[in-house]
Amino acid sequence: MIACFAWTNTQIINATNAKINLFEDKSADLYIRMGPQISEALIHAVEASGTYKNIYCIDPVNLNYKKLKFGFVRKFRALFLRSAFKTAYANILNNICRDKEYSRVILAWFYAENVFLIDYWAKNFPKLFITFVEEGTGSYCYHQKEMLFPTSLIGSYKEKIKRYVTEWSLSKKFSNRVDSICMYRPEYCQEDIVWERKQIPRIDQRENPIMHRIIRASVSNLDNAHFIRYEKRRTYYFSTYSPEGQSYDLKSIDILKTVINVAGANNIVAKIHTSSSNHAKTFARSLENIIFVDREKYIFEGLYAQIPNRENKVMISVASTTALYPKFMFNEEPYIILTYRLYDTYRQIGIERDDRIAEILLDAYSDKSRIMIPNSMYELKDMLAKLLGKSVHCTDEAFNQLTDDIGRDATETMSNQSQG
Repeated sequence: MIACFAWTNTQIINATNAKINLFEDKSADLYIRMGPQISEALIHAVEASGTYKNIYCIDPVNLNYKKLKFGFVRKFRALFLRSAFKTAYANILNNICRDKEYSRVILAWFYAENVFLIDYWAKNFPKLFITFVEEGTGSYCYHQKEMLFPTSLIGSYKEKIKRYVTEWSLSKKFSNRVDSICMYRPEYCQEDIVWERKQIPRIDQRENPIMHRIIRASVSNLDNAHFIRYEKRRTYYFSTYSPEGQSYDLKSIDILKTVINVAGANNIVAKIHTSSSNHAKTFARSLENIIFVDREKYIFEGLYAQIPNRENKVMISVASTTALYPKFMFNEEPYIILTYRLYDTYRQIGIERDDRIAEILLDAYSDKSRIMIPNSMYELKDMLAKLLGKSVHCTDEAFNQLTDDIGRDATETMSNQSQG
């Protein structure tokens, strides 16, 4: 029997796709670590497919620090957290895993609290093996060591030390149990990955009908008006992931203002990144009076699969999974504009990960002209104008005044966050 574990909507889709097509002869349970980004409509769609024997939704463990006895070394309490987390997750799984016998676990990689579930299963099922499943861009950029021992966490130095002590060091125990990785395009994973590479099939009504039904049903929570907004608009702007508490990204606002200026307010959807609940509430709030800002919680590919004429759409992002998946998941080639070269971080130190995603997309696309990577704001404006058939860029005085107000709002947000 197999246990699949996921903590994002993308992982739920990809683990389920792997189960259906690569481990079809094995019965399986699905474990989902719940969070504000998880789509209940997606859970219901997977449940209705009958793919899993059981689906277990696990709430995150929030430790009560007042009940943990740290003694005189209170400042070093991270040293005690691993034991506390292990105990908490063991108490949860003891009530679920009684009389179960898992031979394999499928999950994205060793990250955060999933190591405590792996620790429990490894102790109780000595012959357990582990398969990693694609999570998105990270799966094509991470080296094998990074999947086993992630060190590029976003967060403070103190937070990284705490995670190393409580989580990363624990993952060393299980690295020899990993024997395979499942990806849509395994030929693009890093060369140093030595595990068996298995290919997840693309989602297609004829070749992969169960997954086709699941991904379409995953957006049943959206009303018809939501689909019509995407159908009528050609330009989709996908926001950058913003960790909780991080300052508002002024460059993203500048880019979005330029896109609005060229495409026109009625031709744009701005889609928030669902992995950050704070970001989902605050991103582009000053723009909501002039453009459609999509804050709904769902897996975007479920909506994308139902948009007419979708290969004529223009998708703008830094270098995100939403840029990869039309080609990898559906073998389709909409227009893609990657904006990562416009950010100061790239200009100062370069970002190998973003360059790699761009190279992969250019190699995978049959029509290379559909991938555009501007080096300046002017190039972004010019590329988009030519693509949309705009001979004259918008210079409406009232609109420019409004976007100036938006810039001030973003500055005030950063100031308030820094004071808080």
